[in-house]
Amino acid sequence: MEFLDINNFTEKDLELFPSYDEYCDDLKMLSEMDLSNKNSEEIYNIIYDYLKILPACFGVFSPTKFNKIPFYRCRIKNNIGKIENKDLIQTHSFPPSNVCKENGRANLKNHSVFYCSNDPRAAILESKPKTGDEVYLSEWKAKATRNIKFNLCLPTKLPENNIWNMVANDKNSYIKTKIKGFTNDKFRHYAKLLNFISESFISERKPYSLTSMISHIFLFNELINDFIVYPSVVSNSNYCNLAFHPNSVLENLKFDKVYKLKINALTDDQIEFNFGVVGTLKNSRMIWRRIKQEEREKLLK
Repeated sequence: MEFLDINNFTEKDLELFPSYDEYCDDLKMLSEMDLSNKNSEEIYNIIYDYLKILPACFGVFSPTKFNKIPFYRCRIKNNIGKIENKDLIQTHSFPPSNVCKENGRANLKNHSVFYCSNDPRAAILESKPKTGDEVYLSEWKAKATRNIKFNLCLPTKLPENNIWNMVANDKNSYIKTKIKGFTNDKFRHYAKLLNFISESFISERKPYSLTSMISHIFLFNELINDFIVYPSVVSNSNYCNLAFHPNSVLENLKFDKVYKLKINALTDDQIEFNFGVVGTLKNSRMIWRRIKQEEREKLLK
């Protein structure tokens, strides 16, 4: 994985920052602001009023590297609507925009994204199951033929066991090199801003007024990425979540199979489950079969 040698700002943009102390006060004020009664346009303007710039730390996967990554998305059986069919790929993919009635951490209401993780346990935990629930865990294969661009909304430090920790460290090293190449003495502001964005993905609670708009800008507006990465709150940042633009899913991911599992126990960021059947496609039909030993071992790894 490498970083693009570009950013969506210039040295002149850094002059928008006020004094460092004033900027810290502005970020604190924004973090405490109630934006729940504001519309999308108002929130967009408020973000730029306080942040001044919205930087993009782009990561790039080559097709070869990206296509080695499995992606997992989970849905609780009881949350699958009456008109949805478990035998259809769409049931396990991103939802239609018209059913997105409220903001998510990485999507504005009325805008759909594909929430997933590269770790099956993270995907299951993010669906917030209860003991005894049955869930459908779908696995998706990557099929990219071009470089895949993503935005890192990761703090300076992640738990050592989080496989994105090295990427977060690489990001910080890259940014130090990039910003210190400017003559404008605004590195502290920029580092503070990046940390603020990353921490918002951890600390913000519903209705996610801030992170939903930032995500929308990263995925749909001027910064156009294939996906964003941010820490999983329910796992205490031991895993990361990914939110894909729907068009990128259609272009770069392919449904592989879906596992039916029953949750046995949940403790903090750990999960135990029983294996049920596995659904795979054959001639466009979903065929359900017993789980294979190698599939069982893969999920337990």
